[in-house]
Amino acid sequence: MTTTITKHELNQFIGTTQYYRHPLCRTVIYTDGIKYLCDNGAAWLIDTIASHLTPTLYKYRTLFFTLTKDDDNSATLVGVEDIDEPPIIEQHIPFTDYPLQQQNIWAAYGHQGGWVIYLPSEY
Repeated sequence: MTTTITKHELNQFIGTTQYYRHPLCRTVIYTDGIKYLCDNGAAWLIDTIASHLTPTLYKYRTLFFTLTKDDDNSATLVGVEDIDEPPIIEQHIPFTDYPLQQQNIWAAYGHQGGWVIYLPSEY
């Protein structure tokens, strides 16, 4: 990690002033808060989420992703359409140095025919 990402820093992102196109998944754009994560060592997390946002998921308007870190520094990334629904996406990550025990990231489909990835505080 380049810097230590904290909940306090991330909660300061409210809305966005600009959108950024994902360099590999061209149908994905993201907000200032997500760019902050990318610039501070968590681009791998955004790349992982973007890699799951394929055309087969276009039927979902919103997906809620949660990265949960375990005590052994492994993690699980889960994507759901609704909190009460079973996961649509579930990926085990063998190792991460992500500083937070849990991170929520949301994705919405429909903005100019693609996905927007953003922090919950930016909604």
